[in-house]
Amino acid sequence: LNKAIKYFVSAYEEEPDNIEVLNYLGLVYYMIGDTIMSEVYYQQALLINPNNNLTNQKLGELYFNTKRVNLAQEKLEKLSGCSCEEYSILKKMISGK
Repeated sequence: LNKAIKYFVSAYEEEPDNIEVLNYLGLVYYMIGDTIMSEVYYQQALLINPNNNLTNQKLGELYFNTKRVNLAQEKLEKLSGCSCEEYSILKKMISGK
């Protein structure tokens, strides 16, 4: 995972507004247990595109898993109009079903 972080940090330095790179950074930091850095990158991606379904889902999952259910609910609400897989995944996680 450290190689992945180095790779995506390098990509980020070249393209700081690339939402895909920001999402991967959020994911890799989450995978190593650094939820603070993960949240930073997901939030940065949402500054570029607040309606990005994947980013809203992943940030909602992070919030839920860090016991911030109210913030996870806000992300679910943001996704509620999309009829998308990201909404379904986050809804299942929050509802426990």
